[in-house]
Amino acid sequence: MGLYLLILAIVDMFTKSIRISLLLAGAVPVGLSFLPGVNAPDLWQRAAGLAIGFVILLAAKLTKEMIGYGDGIVLAILGVALGISQTCELLALALFLLITYSLAMIARGRFGKNSRIPFLPFLFAAYILIMAV
Repeated sequence: MGLYLLILAIVDMFTKSIRISLLLAGAVPVGLSFLPGVNAPDLWQRAAGLAIGFVILLAAKLTKEMIGYGDGIVLAILGVALGISQTCELLALALFLLITYSLAMIARGRFGKNSRIPFLPFLFAAYILIMAV
């Protein structure tokens, strides 16, 4: 999952968009999470994790993509692979990192009202921090 998120984070950082082919590649880490012997969440945890992605996709629709559809799809992928508990932890930490970064940039006068910030680099950083603990 980490390598997949790293690739997505790099692409998102430079292009601020994610190709559908990269999103479809998320089937690989999800498939690996179903292998026997892998400490994985149960089916209900996965379904609830998937719901997080759907909520973000709905937010993307309602905000006219102030939140990207790719972010929602990636969170849905993470939800299925990791379950709701870890996905919520990742999302909360990624949002904390994003807000901290945004406030620092606003204080320095680098961001304005319509600035666009890629989210997946923060999601990757949250993943690394959580896995390190």
